[in-house]
Amino acid sequence: MLLFFNGLQQIQVFLDFSRVIHPTNIRHEASDLVLVAMGTAFEPNGPAVKFCIINDIVGVSFLGKMSHANILSNLLSSSVLLHTSLEESFGMVLVEAMNYGLPIVAGKSSGAVPWVVKEAGIMINLSDIDEISDALEELLTNEDLYNKLSANGKKNVADRFSLDFVAKKYMELYEKN
Repeated sequence: MLLFFNGLQQIQVFLDFSRVIHPTNIRHEASDLVLVAMGTAFEPNGPAVKFCIINDIVGVSFLGKMSHANILSNLLSSSVLLHTSLEESFGMVLVEAMNYGLPIVAGKSSGAVPWVVKEAGIMINLSDIDEISDALEELLTNEDLYNKLSANGKKNVADRFSLDFVAKKYMELYEKN
């Protein structure tokens, strides 16, 4: 099972979040749980890798900077999007994840994130490691909730972010002016 980890600008914030997947914080069987970290702060053999080694944190895959196509490929093979941006003006990765049916765990005070995600995820306090762990565990152990959020996400994208819908809205604005 993969958790797609996205949205950090600072390594220190990641280091705090990496504790989420430490075996003492996940209360169910998580032998197949992998945290996938992408972006320039998460290069293989970088500081975040060293932190995980020193602190005995296993199950993290550091992929570093990637092309958009590779990001989508990794997103497609994930189970959950853990979106940890503290501030986000829109968050295209949220729409991409919902389009693939991934439930989202994200910040309830992270700018536009709650507006984008709506009923497709669990909104949490990103500064509370226990709240993050609880949300992930709930998604990974409650199949009904997982399926509901997955379906909600796909519907959300179709209803609000499809090319046809967005083009129609632009045309309405254009014709209005």
